[in-house]
Amino acid sequence: VALTIGLSQADFAFGLTSGPPLKIAGLELSPAVWKLAASIKAFGTLQAPSTVFTVVGFLTMYFLFKVKPTIPWMVPFAVVSCIIGAMCDEDALGIIPLELPNLKSKYGVLSFWLAQPLKPLGQIIAAAEDGKGSYGDIFQGALSVTIVAVLNTLISAQIAKNRSKMPYSDVRELQGLA
Repeated sequence: VALTIGLSQADFAFGLTSGPPLKIAGLELSPAVWKLAASIKAFGTLQAPSTVFTVVGFLTMYFLFKVKPTIPWMVPFAVVSCIIGAMCDEDALGIIPLELPNLKSKYGVLSFWLAQPLKPLGQIIAAAEDGKGSYGDIFQGALSVTIVAVLNTLISAQIAKNRSKMPYSDVRELQGLA
């Protein structure tokens, strides 16, 4: 799950402008593989600021996890990333003249919802296709994926520990999701 999520973020990480996912008729693969193929094909559109931000962020979090693994460093990194994004957005702070891809550049200005009633998946998909998505929709989806990813990781690691008789650490397993 973590690999699929990570690979699907390649466009944002490297500032790529890939087209729709490539598909070969008769060849059944995960949608993430097709999306990754489209990202690789668009590698010529790589943006240096996005790539540098990704590499520096990855190396920083890796180093911090090695120094103090009990702190979930992805949380402060997300806050710092939001601040840097606002500093690069000319409509927000506009202090740094860089163009970093973000949710606003992909989806436009989204309306804020603190809470909303649950909707059937079909309605959410239809609203997204019409360009009427909201932060609430994105948050619901992100929270659902996060919960499933954490549970899947911990359960799979526990099963692997029982079968292989190897040591197991919740902290190390969850760091793998970062």
